[in-house]
Amino acid sequence: DSEHDERQLSLTASTVRHVNTLPQQVVSALHRDLKAYSRRLKLPSWVFEAIWKLCLSKSRHSLPLPASVSPFHRKQIHMLALRMGMSHRSRGKKRSRFITVTKRFPGGVRKQARPRKDAVSSMSSISSSSDPPSEK
Repeated sequence: DSEHDERQLSLTASTVRHVNTLPQQVVSALHRDLKAYSRRLKLPSWVFEAIWKLCLSKSRHSLPLPASVSPFHRKQIHMLALRMGMSHRSRGKKRSRFITVTKRFPGGVRKQARPRKDAVSSMSSISSSSDPPSEK
């Protein structure tokens, strides 16, 4: 059934790419399905909501997530981004390693600017109901 999975992945990615032009019912169903998928991946809700806000944003094109995201969750973010048809890349070493998720555009991936150090550590622009876990 890998062919079915590939078609579903392609359909989901295509739908996410055009999310701002779709009827609200479709957007709501897409959000519900992707949120359920992120729960199966055991991602914290703030991660999914931050990536979803990126999808809906008309001005933001990339989202660097903080280095406090665990290696396990970083791997799961790669899987979610793949399902959503978004570009995803981890950078840094050891404790400073972080992932950036970037929107894809019809002509490919828009070139990402290197994130500023303060952009990686500051998550104030994507605040949600629950904050990322702090390191102890």
